[in-house]
Amino acid sequence: NVPPCPVGKWSNTSFPPCKDPFPLLESPPLISGPEIQGNNSFGFICEVVCDEDDPDQRFEVAWTFNVLEVVWAFDGQQDTSLPSQIISGANRSAILDGSYLKGHLNTMVGTSIIS
Repeated sequence: NVPPCPVGKWSNTSFPPCKDPFPLLESPPLISGPEIQGNNSFGFICEVVCDEDDPDQRFEVAWTFNVLEVVWAFDGQQDTSLPSQIISGANRSAILDGSYLKGHLNTMVGTSIIS
């Protein structure tokens, strides 16, 4: 008799092998850039850090922009005109092309990740 997956774990059959229902991010995403892309473009790269390498994993990456204020507070607002990006499998990077940065002068680029 094989016991079912414990509470908080799942599988297609409800029996082992069991895994977390969503990827657990143990550290914040790494953002780099701006990086030159080709001859006339640049962009920022968001690298999702996750220990597991599960081909079923999906991450939704939304780009946020923090307005630098006098007191160095950040508002972390998502620009809803930018489409979020879905990354999956071995791909752990999302790219924000510089062409999307119109209207975001003097802001800090960040991300919001949903797994």
